Amino acid sequence: MRNIFAFVLLIALSLSQISCEKFDLSTQKDEIKDRLRELGTLDEAIETDEGVFIVFTTPGTGTENPMVSSTIDVIYEARLFDSGEIVDSSYGSIVRQELSNTIFGWQYALPYFTTGAQAEIYIPAVHAYGTTQDRPGSTGVTIEKGSILEFTVKLHDFF
Repeated sequence: MRNIFAFVLLIALSLSQISCEKFDLSTQKDEIKDRLRELGTLDEAIETDEGVFIVFTTPGTGTENPMVSSTIDVIYEARLFDSGEIVDSSYGSIVRQELSNTIFGWQYALPYFTTGAQAEIYIPAVHAYGTTQDRPGSTGVTIEKGSILEFTVKLHDFF
């Protein structure tokens, strides 16, 4: 009986280690870098101190950047990094929100934007929706715990 318990415990510990590694920030940053390398955009990507990656596709026209305390007007689409499935979107409409009320990945990335800029933002799970529970996306696609997210964001204005 002890041998069975020890075996089950060993399997459980092994599975939890694999699960933790999948959600590890360093591992997810490496996954993002590999994708950017495949896309040929790694050299132009900006990596924030927190490990969020930004690849600008359209430069902004402004000279000032929003702060976390700013209100932002954006158009966005969120996708699962692994599958590309859309999990959330403003559906081409401008959405106004306090940057401080968004996920941390946005709070780390948007201060690099100027008005009119558009970028792909790659956000590790710890700065997106976390690693502890699944959550429904607005499109009906489930955002599984530990999911890296990719956003297309256009900053229209901020104040």
